[in-house]
Amino acid sequence: MATNYKGYLMKTSRGIVPSAYFTAYDSTPNQETDLNSYQDGNGLTHRNILPHTKSTISFVTVPMTLEQKIEFQKYLPSRKLIHINYWNDEVNDYLDGDFYIPPIKFTIRDADSKTIYYSAITVELIEY
Repeated sequence: MATNYKGYLMKTSRGIVPSAYFTAYDSTPNQETDLNSYQDGNGLTHRNILPHTKSTISFVTVPMTLEQKIEFQKYLPSRKLIHINYWNDEVNDYLDGDFYIPPIKFTIRDADSKTIYYSAITVELIEY
């Protein structure tokens, strides 16, 4: 069976993010959004599902040196708005979306006179 997979999971304006950076990659595609949904007095939920769906992507990087981290960060130029072409497992094809990135925690596991060594970094992307 033919597939539309082109050999990458996500691409930003700075290029394809190499899969060598990922130790784990999770996505929750096409999440429904509601407006003014409610439960009535009988406990029945009434949903007003909106046409726009949202995807989230979460991944964990490999441990990196300072130099590797700086190179990796070039793929994510903005935390406020980043346009991504990403593999969507629900439709088995690539989709485009605008995402934001909540604050990222950087854990330093060691440092010497030449560089800083970071633990794996978790990044979450949430579609607008």
